Amino acid sequence: MFLESCREIAQRFVQTVVIVDDQAFPQRIETPQAEVVPPPIRGLAPTVPDEDSVDVGIPVEDEQPAHGLDAGELSRQFASIGIVCAAYAPLQSGEPGQLKEVDAINTAKLARHADVVVVDWLLDGRSSSLAIGLIRSILDADRDEGGRLRLIAVYTGQDDLSLLRGQLLTVLQGAGHNLQLDTEGAAIALRGKHQRLVFLNKAEASISAGPNVVSVTELPSRLVNEFATMTQGIMPGVALASIAAIREGTHFLLAKFDTTLDGTLAAHRALLPEPADAAAYAFDLIAKELSAILEIGGEMRSPASLENMEAWLDHEQKASRFRLRADLDDLPMDKVKGLLRNGATDAVIKDLAESTAKKIGKDKIWTHLPFLYCGADVEPQANHAFARLACLRREAFGETYLPKGWRPMLTLGTLLFEEGSEESEQFGMYHVCVQALCDSVRLKEPRFFPLLPLKQVKVDKKFSLAARLPDTRDVWLALEMYPYKMIFPEFAPDTNTKTVRGVPDPSKLKHFYFTPPGKAQHGSKPRKFLWLGDLRPTVAQRIAHELASRVGRIGLDEYEWLRLKAQ
Repeated sequence: MFLESCREIAQRFVQTVVIVDDQAFPQRIETPQAEVVPPPIRGLAPTVPDEDSVDVGIPVEDEQPAHGLDAGELSRQFASIGIVCAAYAPLQSGEPGQLKEVDAINTAKLARHADVVVVDWLLDGRSSSLAIGLIRSILDADRDEGGRLRLIAVYTGQDDLSLLRGQLLTVLQGAGHNLQLDTEGAAIALRGKHQRLVFLNKAEASISAGPNVVSVTELPSRLVNEFATMTQGIMPGVALASIAAIREGTHFLLAKFDTTLDGTLAAHRALLPEPADAAAYAFDLIAKELSAILEIGGEMRSPASLENMEAWLDHEQKASRFRLRADLDDLPMDKVKGLLRNGATDAVIKDLAESTAKKIGKDKIWTHLPFLYCGADVEPQANHAFARLACLRREAFGETYLPKGWRPMLTLGTLLFEEGSEESEQFGMYHVCVQALCDSVRLKEPRFFPLLPLKQVKVDKKFSLAARLPDTRDVWLALEMYPYKMIFPEFAPDTNTKTVRGVPDPSKLKHFYFTPPGKAQHGSKPRKFLWLGDLRPTVAQRIAHELASRVGRIGLDEYEWLRLKAQ
């Protein structure tokens, strides 16, 4: 039942498939082309192994039999389940291992926007260099942009899929991609944290039967299954269903925000004291409409429903992936499901505590729940990742999409790491900006920004926030809610945006620094603040409210007996 739900969500999400195969249109007559070597632009032209590296492809001298692909029939099969399929047949430049420049660029562009990419292993009939280079360039571009979900299928007439998998793994690991053999199920595949590369045989291959021999009519369903395998889980299902809901509502959104509203937005801008604020207001209206679409979609078909969560538990237990911590290993599954069904009421927690051999007290049982559902092997990483997701709307060194040219803004909720400060044990100090948003914009001259300190603590202590450092070190942070510990460095605004913006370090990916112009010093060195992320607005507002309450405390000198009697 759980796998069926994952497949249903995957089919709802997948909309576009790109097939790259030089035999997609076998009736085409090709003429020899002059050699054109594509420029080595990462993410645009497929790369091939360096001349000094080991050649893991099929030798050029061994001409391989061509295995055709009926692109027309394939597109009809995909259309029958509501998926758009584009077949692209690249031309060679005249030499093995090289595409025409325009085809190399076009292929990479198509792959960038496709949900699933299917590549033939021998794109010139003789060598695997083209396919390997194309796959590597796709994964390189994904990595440079911060990572993305990616399913690539090698659909080939070559017999030994395990051998091909090993050849591709050698090249990709050598290029720094963290991939490993996927041994689950019958599929010949590689997997990474967000990638899955599966190898399938065309029905015309010399292997006539087997779990990985897939005909054109079977290919759409098989690819949906492979995508569901890659995205199997509750939270991946929530993400996929959310994006699918937005896709389904896209054209309704476009119809709602039509050109008749142009004049009203112009009037709004003209009436504002700061006209430039109209642009942010327009985007905020779109964001609220998207949120409404997600709310409606979530109510109708939620992968996080009780029924689906119970099915997930059954599936994980059957697959031997659901492993409890040692002191909870005797807990019956009906108790585990009961928490999901009824919530952590006093009666449920008391019953749960009495059901374990070590009789964990009900006042502490809540600390064990992440271990209970995550399993002892992955709980620390998963718990920290979920905590960051809950308190940060964007972060520098996690999995946040940061478009090229974007720069963070210093305002309420900006999380900073001060490099070179005295806290040697922590290699720096942590701060959160508590400057109100209205005081962070429309700046015409340098301004002081109040920064509230945070202290790094261990997981068994009290903390409020979670963050990740550049070296992927995860830290827990506790607020130092003392106004006298705050610092007030002065920052100069950007002349174009009239806000304080982080400056990127060109030598380090995703490193943005806020640097006071020489007025705030640590010894002989200027203070330097590394951007770690931005808190969610509600989290930042709560911190500001608590700080204001602390500042507004009343020191009342009163009759002590009366104070002690007070309720």
